[in-house]
Amino acid sequence: MSPTEIHQQHRQHQPVIPTETDVVVVGAGIAGLCAAIASAERGAQVVVVDAHTAGGRASSTERDGFRLNLGGHALYRRGHLANLLTTHAICPAGGVVDGTTIGVLRDGEVHRVVMGPIGLLRNPVLRSRSRLRMAALFARLPRLDPAGLTGRSVADWLGDEPDDVRQFMEMFIRLATYTNAPGIFDAGAAVIQLKMAMGGVLYVDGGWGLLVAALRRLATDAGAIVVDHAEVRAVRCDATPGSRVEVQLGDRMIIAGAVVVSAGGPDTAERLTGAAVANRQTLTAPITASCLDLAVRRVEVGLVLGMDEPVYLSPHAPLANLAPAGHDLISLMRYLVPGEAAGDAGTVHAGLLTVARLAGVSDDDVVFERLLHRMVVTHGAPTASGGGLAGRPTIHALGLPGVLVAADWVGPSGLLADASSTSGEQAGIAAARLCANINR
Repeated sequence: MSPTEIHQQHRQHQPVIPTETDVVVVGAGIAGLCAAIASAERGAQVVVVDAHTAGGRASSTERDGFRLNLGGHALYRRGHLANLLTTHAICPAGGVVDGTTIGVLRDGEVHRVVMGPIGLLRNPVLRSRSRLRMAALFARLPRLDPAGLTGRSVADWLGDEPDDVRQFMEMFIRLATYTNAPGIFDAGAAVIQLKMAMGGVLYVDGGWGLLVAALRRLATDAGAIVVDHAEVRAVRCDATPGSRVEVQLGDRMIIAGAVVVSAGGPDTAERLTGAAVANRQTLTAPITASCLDLAVRRVEVGLVLGMDEPVYLSPHAPLANLAPAGHDLISLMRYLVPGEAAGDAGTVHAGLLTVARLAGVSDDDVVFERLLHRMVVTHGAPTASGGGLAGRPTIHALGLPGVLVAADWVGPSGLLADASSTSGEQAGIAAARLCANINR
């Protein structure tokens, strides 16, 4: 069953929303579903409500037999989300990305680079004197202590390196973190993610919508009620510990012992609750990207990373089952600086198509395209000045005794989907405990 069919089936069988429950989770993305699972497995009665359908930015759609994620998505095999799925006996099928040989785009040309000690010493995009420095830096990376880099920006960490070495490393940091902000992004967080990426990433068969469906099934099997197309207008509670929380859902009210807000960024949490998010200044502006999906006839194309411009190309199919037989699905991305406007859609589209052509894709290969002109990748990355991952807002950042937050910008662990799953699980556990204390 496709993700679209799954969503249609859920919409046709919407459950009855109770007027009172233990935990309400606002938002049914990765964070919200992980919060619901954690709370429900600890005995709490849980209602999850989403203004749209479950999945959020982890949703996927189907078109002409192609499965399209919202931009390039990869599951980090050593990350929290992969571990949570494995713990619940869910082992997603897919293809593991082979990064032994990559294409590096520099000066308008794609160069073949073999990763590894010998390949780096012959690296065609580095000057002769830079190759040994680059090889030494990669050799040190597994042993680097991220704590020693926390509070330093990526630019500061790499500031003593030659320009070509710095650009080469920043290229991989963008790939692992989706963040193009070397002047403010925390180097400790970058190294943690780089080291995790060395454990491999998985392109998921069927798209991330199937992961969402699996998480939703875990939540409902544990007893949670998941409701689509139910928009929360406000979350209200007073500062008295143990007070019940009111959730305004259209023209109805749900009374809960605890609420987990897992929809959107800090602005959404503040708008719904009227409370300020503590430490939100430790985050960058939302991380955004321009994305282009190319559904193509079978063509031999490998991973291409931009060294002197922030672009990415990867053939997600046939490595993963995302395309019909004889076809491939290629994902391209331009990483935007936090706060940067994407620019004219036509110009963005033309620039990404140029990258595809340089990689070996002809216009005749393309069956159809989909441009996501500017999409949010994550609602904020950890800054060096904010203390890195440890400085991000916590699940208690709203300062309201019965309201917690969970999202990709919350908590001291992980980036991207792993931050969502980690903070979701932690918030779900905390919410269940709050309800247990209230019900005593």
